[in-house]
Amino acid sequence: MDGSSRVARRSSMPPSTITNPWTPMPRRSPTRFIAAKVAVVVALGLTTGCSKSGGDGAATKPLPQPTAFADCARCHQVEPGVHDVGPSLWGLSARRAGSALGYSFSPALSGAGFTWDRQRLAAFLHDPHKTLPGTRMLYPGLEDTKEAEAVADYVLSLR
Repeated sequence: MDGSSRVARRSSMPPSTITNPWTPMPRRSPTRFIAAKVAVVVALGLTTGCSKSGGDGAATKPLPQPTAFADCARCHQVEPGVHDVGPSLWGLSARRAGSALGYSFSPALSGAGFTWDRQRLAAFLHDPHKTLPGTRMLYPGLEDTKEAEAVADYVLSLR
C-alpha cells in the first residue's frame, strides 16, 4: 500500500469524523459549570466525613496513636478495608461487632449483637477472652486499664 492511497482514504472520510485541533471549543453554560462545582463539593463532603462538633465539613482527625497500640498493630491495620491477621480497625465506632466486610469473624464476635463503644472496647482490650468468650483473638490483653482506655479512644477515633 503506497502513501497516495492513504491520503485518498483520509479525504474520503465524512467531515464529522475529522477533527481540527484549531477549532475553538464551544462556550459552556455558566450554570452548568456552577452546578458541576457544587456536585463535586457535595461528593467530597460525603466521602471525607464531616466534623461532628462543628458540621463545617472538615474531616475529623484521629487521636495520636498511643504506644500501647504497637501490640495491636502486629495484627490489625488502620486503613479502611485492609485486613491482616485481624480485621481493619478503621470505622470500628460506627459498626456492629463482627461485621467488617471481607473478614471472617468467630461465631462469638459475629453474634455479639452490639456496636463498639468506649466501655466495651476498653474491657475487651483489657481481657478479650473474659469479655467475649469464644473470640479468636490470640492477644491476652493489656494489663494496664489506662492503656486499654487510651487504645480504645484511639481506635474509636479512626473514622
